[in-house]
Amino acid sequence: MGNPPQTFNGEHERTQLFLSQWEIYWGLNYTVDIMAQPYTRVLCFLSYIQGPDIQDWVTHKLRWLWDQVHSCHILPNNPWLWAQMMVHFRNAFVNTMTQAKARHELMKLCMEGGHIDKYIAKFKHYVTMAGYGINEPTVLEKFIKGLPNPLAKNCIEMDNPNSWDEWKEVAHRRQEVYLQ
Repeated sequence: MGNPPQTFNGEHERTQLFLSQWEIYWGLNYTVDIMAQPYTRVLCFLSYIQGPDIQDWVTHKLRWLWDQVHSCHILPNNPWLWAQMMVHFRNAFVNTMTQAKARHELMKLCMEGGHIDKYIAKFKHYVTMAGYGINEPTVLEKFIKGLPNPLAKNCIEMDNPNSWDEWKEVAHRRQEVYLQ
């Protein structure tokens, strides 16, 4: 369902476009069997990466995937396979200057003017561009530090969230209560 991503040929300038198109395609099809299992999702993802300058990388990743499942006995439904593929892809194709700039922007990002939705959107964008995992403890800590102190304190004392999804929901809910 939806439009599949355009084939990615390794051009660094097209990396973000490709990833955005993939995210939409995956989001629309996440319940389809091929997308629901990390092993086959990785294979599907790799099928959209083609070209003479990138074929060696794809072949290497196919061998890596096969080794993980068949030699290291990682189960095909283990989410780690997908997470690692994203790390490998970003390490290979995301412009390191873009990552450095995103990391810098992330470190100075703070919620301003009570705009929680804007803060959450910017935070998620910078985390993605920086190549971080959204549920990494240091990333969640940065999210908390970027919130106004009273809001962060209320979230911790009243809800004690542990994951990105929990923090998003709780911060949004507590901010709405504060604004009323």
